[in-house]
Amino acid sequence: MKHKNTETKSMSIAMKASNSSSNVHPPYLQMIIEAIPKDQNGLSQPTIAKFIKAKYKQFLPPNFKKFLFV
Repeated sequence: MKHKNTETKSMSIAMKASNSSSNVHPPYLQMIIEAIPKDQNGLSQPTIAKFIKAKYKQFLPPNFKKFLFV
């Protein structure tokens, strides 16, 4: 039960962050999907953050990495 509450809280935080800044940049999930090449199964978290920062730097809050990996 404890794990489910933590997961729900994390999703809630991520959704609020996505919704509050959706008029400035795409939702975080869309940016993450965009960062992963179609011919690759996945990337590391730092590589995804680097891609998103390079593309959306002027629109992201300073703590955007916290929302990415909740």
